[in-house]
Order: sequence, then C-alpha cells, then structure tokens
Amino acid sequence: MSASASDDSILIHVGTGFGDASSPTQAILRLSLSRETGKLEYHTPPISTIAQGVNPGWISRYVTNNNNKVVVYVAMEDDPGLLQAYSSVDGGSTLTPLGSSVKSVGRNPCYCTLDSTGKWLFAAHYTEGSVSVVPVLEDGRLGPATDSRQHQGRIDEKLVDRQEGPHAHCIIPHPSNKWVMVADLGLSAVFCYGFDATTGTFDGSGTLDYDSDDDKSQRHLRLPPDAGCRHLCFDAAGTTLFIHNELACTVTMASFDVQTGTLTEVSTCSVLRDTDTPDRSHHRGGSDIHLHPNGRFLYVGCRSPSPGIIAIFEVVGSDETNTSTPPPQLKLVGHESTRGEVPRNFKLLGKEGNWLVVGNQETKDVVSYKVDLGSGKLTFVSQVSTDPYKPCNIASQEAKYA
Repeated sequence: MSASASDDSILIHVGTGFGDASSPTQAILRLSLSRETGKLEYHTPPISTIAQGVNPGWISRYVTNNNNKVVVYVAMEDDPGLLQAYSSVDGGSTLTPLGSSVKSVGRNPCYCTLDSTGKWLFAAHYTEGSVSVVPVLEDGRLGPATDSRQHQGRIDEKLVDRQEGPHAHCIIPHPSNKWVMVADLGLSAVFCYGFDATTGTFDGSGTLDYDSDDDKSQRHLRLPPDAGCRHLCFDAAGTTLFIHNELACTVTMASFDVQTGTLTEVSTCSVLRDTDTPDRSHHRGGSDIHLHPNGRFLYVGCRSPSPGIIAIFEVVGSDETNTSTPPPQLKLVGHESTRGEVPRNFKLLGKEGNWLVVGNQETKDVVSYKVDLGSGKLTFVSQVSTDPYKPCNIASQEAKYA
C-alpha cells in the first residue's frame, strides 16, 4: 500500500504528543489501512513538526476549504500551547504547514476540534482547565483567538494533576452549532456554553455556581466527584450526550434540551469487567468514546486492564427521527482486547464505519479491527509497531469524529 489515500487504502495520521527519554515526539506518523482487508501498514519517515511545535498530540477532523484544499489542524501540547494548520498534500502523504502556528491561549492543549461550519477551531487545555476558539481564515490559516473561558473550582487539593483544580479535557460542538460542550475532568463536570458562529464567542460562565439565579450557570452538568469526565460524543439528533468518565471508567448518558442548553443526567453504567481492577488509586483509566455512524453501537476505551480493552454497547431504544421518545439505554455487547497497553485513542474509519483503529500508547503499536455492522462486535485484523513513537491520536480524512 502507498502512504496516501487511494481507492485501495485509507491514509491515517497519528499524533505523538506523549514522549520520554526513549520515545521522541515532534512527528506525525503515517499509516495506511487496506479498504479490502483492514490490514495496517506503517510508512516511514514520519512527518516532522520540529519547526511548528514539540508535542503534536490531537488532530482535528479534515475539511475542504473554498480553495478546494484539504486542511487539518493540530494541537501542539506545548507550554504555552500552539495550534497549527496543515494542508494535506498528495492524498495526505505530506502535510504542509499553512502559515505560522497561533497561540491557543492556554497551556498544553490536549484536544482541538472544528465547529460545524469549519470556520472556527476550539481547543481545550488540560493544565489550567481553560477553553478557547480561534478563527479559520479563507486560505485555511488560523487567526488569533477570539474568545476563551477559564474554569474555576476544585474537588480535592490532594489529588494533584487530577482534581486539585480544573482540567478541561475535551470540547465538542452540538450538531446545531449553537452550543459547545466541555468535559472538565478536574471538576467532574460538563460545561455547556452558547456559541456565536458569527463572532466566534462563547456565552456562559466558567464557574460552577448552582446557587446563582443565572440560567447560564445552571446549564453545566455536575457529576459525582469521582467520575472525572474525559471525552464526549453526541448522537446525530443532538438530544443525547454520551460522557466517558476517566476516573470511574463509567459512561453517563445525558439528555440535552437544544432550546435552553440544559443537560440532564439519565443513567450511568460501568465500562469495566467484574474482574478488572484499577491500576492506581482514584483512577480507573477511561480513555476515548465514539458512537458508530449507524447510531446503534457505542465504543468505549479503558486503559486500566493489561492489555487495554474497548467496551461495546448497543444503544437500545434510540429514535433520532423522533425527539419526543424516551432516552435510549445502553446494553453491553462485550469487550475486546486492544492487544497492547494504554489504548489512548481510537477512530471508526471507512464510509460505513466498518473498521476501528486504536493506538496503544505504552506498547507503541496501532491495531485494526473489522466492525460487524449487525452486532457491533470487533474482529482483530492486524497490528503494527510505531516504535520508538507513542501513538497519541488517530486521525484520518475518513474517520468518524465526535
């Protein structure tokens, strides 16, 4: 397979935002997946980001701009944080920087995503718990930030790097583009901000003030202190939000009122098997979450077991054509081993979402699975090493994004 998208293969880019003495960063890896067999192939050399940033972690969805140019955006998890635009050239085999990187207005941006129009890029900063928005210019370059919010509060000052303060981990737009949701692990809450796509500004407070008469403060959803919200995804109708809680390794479903921006918790279920135990105190290792494009199956990653696992749930009672029906429920289908340590991120790929690709951070490998569209179950296909790089984020022009 060639290191570019084609009729025969799907190109995958992989961020390397987490490094150590034996694992370099400053690179975006290139892999390809056979459309026919799902077999992975690793292509060298990787794409260097030395001139743009040190820690290219999260990679946004890809968009085609007015110049018919495919553009993608990367959060450099540096301090201070940076955001960089790239033009995807030759089917993605090359990423060419578009302009200079811009400040993300925070430290260590761990997540970035585009709004529904592709004209605004959101970023979430783990270190101090803030979010920001920057404009996408006509040629795909990024402009200076137009707005930001700093979250306030703490759960326990002893839980350093977890819940001694705010830690924004994810930001996604509502399908209507009128709202954005932010998972804050440190405050164990989901913040709901109004969003004005004309001016690129947020509406709402970054403070969890439930005693306030301000309706905007009431929009935020506070979960149990030990939940630790990490990642989010909506159903297609935008009436149900799925919340993956990292610390408890649970999934919370919340109903969403698009008129008022109000989130209401519906149910919470465990992701782990009965035999699984956390690898450290107060942290059960939840990672990523994605709803299959057919709306029937929810995939949830967990890093506590060795090797890691992906839990598969069926979404029962979902009717995205009728918003007046009762909220859906989750029914466990099963668990699939990721065949490696610390499955940090995964994506569903292909026109029908018939492949799932996961990156195992600590064993430095990427694994592919065939998705059974009828049952949701996963069948192992292939595994490739990315050594010495740790795969941080899986991205592709054909990936399904939250």
